[in-house]
Amino acid sequence: MGQAQTINIPDYQLERLAQPLIEAVAVYFENPDVREQFEKWERERAERMVSNG
Repeated sequence: MGQAQTINIPDYQLERLAQPLIEAVAVYFENPDVREQFEKWERERAERMVSNG
């Protein structure tokens, strides 16, 4: 297999491409059920980090 080629994308184009995704994620997290699930995941992750740390 050959090596992957990389390209340089200017920051303004990356921001333009990412903006719809950022907006969709923000709307998704407005849902109280989603927010609650995320906060539960966040607490569980913090507990694992403390117990493994």
